[in-house]
Amino acid sequence: MSTVITATTPHMDLTNVIEVLERVGIRPPLPVEGARVATLAEWLDRAAPKPPKAANASVRQPAVPNKALQAALSELYLVNMEDADSLWGWADPRNTAFLEFFRDYDADARFVLIIDAPASTLAAFEMREEHAGVAKTANLTRADALAQWQAATETLLAFARAHPEQVYLSNGLVWRNDPRAAGEALADWLGVTPASTLEIEPADPLADLVSQVLPLSDAESEHVDDLWQEVLGLTPSPDAGELAAATRTRVERLRANRLESVAQVRLLEDALSNVKTSESEAKSRVKALEDELSGVKGSESEALSRVKTLEDELSSVKGSESEA
Repeated sequence: MSTVITATTPHMDLTNVIEVLERVGIRPPLPVEGARVATLAEWLDRAAPKPPKAANASVRQPAVPNKALQAALSELYLVNMEDADSLWGWADPRNTAFLEFFRDYDADARFVLIIDAPASTLAAFEMREEHAGVAKTANLTRADALAQWQAATETLLAFARAHPEQVYLSNGLVWRNDPRAAGEALADWLGVTPASTLEIEPADPLADLVSQVLPLSDAESEHVDDLWQEVLGLTPSPDAGELAAATRTRVERLRANRLESVAQVRLLEDALSNVKTSESEAKSRVKALEDELSGVKGSESEALSRVKTLEDELSSVKGSESEA
């Protein structure tokens, strides 16, 4: 069996990536029941170094986890390699720091490296969305996020050049805008038939739209444009016209979904209003019944009082007759 390890640039939404991997036939990792480090996500939480902030910082120096974490990784591998006929693996931007370590640990591993566009990376960062494997950092600046992208991209490209036979290099635009094409290309590289249909709904286009409205400044582009052009030259990318059409389609679908959501909210509000009206009417009826019951009790009390008076009078008459 083969392990497929997917590493990406930081701040990338992995929703489509994970779905494509599973549909191609890459099983997500099983946990180790009862272990202190039970999942790959927990392993990365403990092992991953803090991302670099300075533009000259690089994550190309391979991170090496301590012996306890290496033992925990061995347990995770043992659990997941029992099925010798299936592919398994996981996707996480923090894998970038461990590429050389994972290759030394598992010589047969295959690596899927995904580099997202710097503008999309900054747009996702600006929206402060919580993505898998990316912790929100309050004091992280836009320049820091761009430096992280640059360092991660350099690391991914260096690893791809060093180990081309083990690496499938692609860019985030394809995975986000045409997941079917991304899945078909990956399945072809792995030499497998997809386990299920690759007709996958593209992800929310908000990050791509924000990147178009708020593109990189000239100073930002100066730092990363050559690097991104190198990525585009090495990876298949959607045609600009197709990308624009796909984005428009996704925006229209998003708008239709939101209109439908608004209509559903209005229906719920109307239903709630009807419930409140019915509740108010029910309370009024209960109050009327309580008033009516109070009136009956008042009449009953008066009747009892009259009966008591009559009994007293009757007793007095009987007393007078006895004396007579």
